[in-house]
Amino acid sequence: MAQATDSNVVPQTRSDPSSLCSMNVFVEELEEWSRSDPLASWTALVKAPKGEMFVSEVVIGGRKAGAYYDTCSTGNFISCACVERLHLQGRVQRLNRPVESTCANKQRMVVNDYLQDVECCFPYAGGELRHRVSFLVSDELPMDMLLGMHYLSVAQPQFNLDRKVVKHTLPGGGTARLHKFKASSLIESHGCMCAATFYNYYKQNQEEGMYLVYVSAAGKPVKMPPEIEGVVAKYPDLFEEPTGVVEREVVHAIEIIPGSSILKGRIYRMSPGELDELRRQLKELVEKGWIRPSVPPYGLEAKDKVTSAEFELVNGLLFLEKAGNKRLCVPNNECLRSLFLGECHNATGHFGYKKTAANLLQRFWWPTMMRDAQLYVETCQVCQRDKPRTQAPLGLLKPLPIPERPGESLSMDFMDTLVTSKSGMRHIFVIVDRFIKYARLVAMPETARTEYVIRMFKENWVRDFGLPKSIISDRDVRFTSELWKAAAAEQGTQLQMTSGNHLEANGQAEQLNRVVQHLLRHYIKPSQVEWDEKLALIASLYNNAVHSATGTSPNSLLLTFKPRLPLDFLFPENQSTSAPGTLEFAYRYEQKMQQVVEQMQKAQAAMIESVNKHRRESSFQVGDRVWVKSSELGQEHGISRKLMPQYFGPWEVLDIVGTDPDGPSYVVRIPGHLRTYPVFHASKLAPFKETNQFPSCHSMLAPTMDGEVDIDDIVDHRELPVARPTGRGRPLKPKLQYRVRFRHHIDPKEDRWFTSEELMQTAPQVVAHYERSLQKGKRPMIED
Repeated sequence: MAQATDSNVVPQTRSDPSSLCSMNVFVEELEEWSRSDPLASWTALVKAPKGEMFVSEVVIGGRKAGAYYDTCSTGNFISCACVERLHLQGRVQRLNRPVESTCANKQRMVVNDYLQDVECCFPYAGGELRHRVSFLVSDELPMDMLLGMHYLSVAQPQFNLDRKVVKHTLPGGGTARLHKFKASSLIESHGCMCAATFYNYYKQNQEEGMYLVYVSAAGKPVKMPPEIEGVVAKYPDLFEEPTGVVEREVVHAIEIIPGSSILKGRIYRMSPGELDELRRQLKELVEKGWIRPSVPPYGLEAKDKVTSAEFELVNGLLFLEKAGNKRLCVPNNECLRSLFLGECHNATGHFGYKKTAANLLQRFWWPTMMRDAQLYVETCQVCQRDKPRTQAPLGLLKPLPIPERPGESLSMDFMDTLVTSKSGMRHIFVIVDRFIKYARLVAMPETARTEYVIRMFKENWVRDFGLPKSIISDRDVRFTSELWKAAAAEQGTQLQMTSGNHLEANGQAEQLNRVVQHLLRHYIKPSQVEWDEKLALIASLYNNAVHSATGTSPNSLLLTFKPRLPLDFLFPENQSTSAPGTLEFAYRYEQKMQQVVEQMQKAQAAMIESVNKHRRESSFQVGDRVWVKSSELGQEHGISRKLMPQYFGPWEVLDIVGTDPDGPSYVVRIPGHLRTYPVFHASKLAPFKETNQFPSCHSMLAPTMDGEVDIDDIVDHRELPVARPTGRGRPLKPKLQYRVRFRHHIDPKEDRWFTSEELMQTAPQVVAHYERSLQKGKRPMIED
């Protein structure tokens, strides 16, 4: 075989730097290229469609590999897997410093090893070319080897783009077309391959399919003659199919090593169809004697639970004995399990899950007993109604936005001192500016009406500071009156009212109420009848004190200077460097206001973080049923608040409303006769939990009592037939019968029908409310 070994064509790794394959020059140029031109890599090469890459066959040490030509790569690379397959591990050397290059996908590749002067044979028809090439070794190379510009610039091969072949110029002047690399060449050259070699080969050639074929000579099928088939079909009892296993000279057996573990496969459920088919096949094979039941020496003997020592059958009932206690095994019957759950929970005091589970464990057993007990206790209506909640209250704190300037937003409230002064005053009208925290305190009589409140507001605030944009207040009757709403609308003020009985929503005014109370305790006489004479002093003390939210006193922000106190006369007077009305004064005031806003934002963020640690987010949706705290509803006459249920309901959520700073409020469909505002804050509600797992369970609520306290609402009515008069008198007026739903009983099956005479004796206000709704046309009538 001819060989071509021209030093001008073959790149040599020698001291001659012009060869471009010297390892030192190679590393230096690669580092310079990686800094200046990071576009080239084999990333684009391996993603190219099959047939568009130039790959030649290379023989190194009698073993074949594939060499990829990449005109965009600077150096020559060889993969670690190829180094192992070609048995070149002993020639791998460590670089003096790592070489870092950038691939086309912008990833950085670091190379630490190299191979120097590897003799590569490139076969062609009639001979081979021998080149000595140096490579950088990379474990990230997805092919055998890659020949870059260091090789191509010296070897200068010719590429035929149409046929995708590589040609080299021979020393005699002719050209040779190199052999293409094919995956089959490995098999052709090796014949039989060991598993490790085949695995490495498969990893390098994943784009090609491989098939393992067993070939054997097939004979012609032998067909039974028709006359014999007729005889066999006529006498089937004489021609039985063979059964049993064919006798063999050698009988194989599996010997089990003592102490070895039992093999365990993955257990999975079979469908009924699969199980029936498996049983049919097993039965048929056992009858034919081809298989028999397994009797492995390592198998475990199956226990018969009926005869197990833990179980005992007494009078047809199965008992499980644990720790000396016999427990009845309850079958998968919902009625029985619901009955026993009710006896162990309802009849024993409606205690929690642990006590209920203890009662069950002493008497019964079924597989899901503990999980059923927990669900039963969680959905018990009596427990939900009567027990207080120990979890964090619902509703995360979301404060109102900080006003933009003083006098823009106010908080108002009425504080009851519970004592009437000499001048006939009992209430304190509290007005607070939400921005600078400045407050006005106005004494008012207990019988002050809305007209008086409007006049006091104008004299004590509007006259000095103008009209506010918004007013936050609770739902006092004077704030909810039409006269107050008309006055606010006339002056362009927006009213923002909190939900009922939720003081936290108007926290600014409520906080000032506490401050006023403890200041009054310091300065009033024991008789307490002169408290209104101290209001001016109380307001002055509050407005001159530094507020924690703003970092300064309300008077300093309002008056633009700090009012003098008696103690200030002991110190020299500090003259301001800027006079009011100057640009410097305006600039200083604006800067101070900006500092106040920043201080309030910090205080607000700290308050949110502190409060929300002890609260939960509310997730009620429209249509959900909720419990409402009994404290939010009116107290019935003669009924102790302490002995009443903690919650009433459950009632449906109609809407999500409100801008309360500590969470949303909800409109709840409460009965109209309760005469309460139907908007409740999330902290006043509790979720209603129910389940369909115990349909046979009767109502968990106690029997209803006679009296208005137990009637929830009238949901329907009907007319009773009346006998016609015998004479000429006026026909009798038809009597009405009302369908009553009792409080806490949500199942319509528990509703009862009562006549109007019966209900007027127990719940007249419920009947009156229902009849008013009939007159307004809000309720239809059922016609039997």
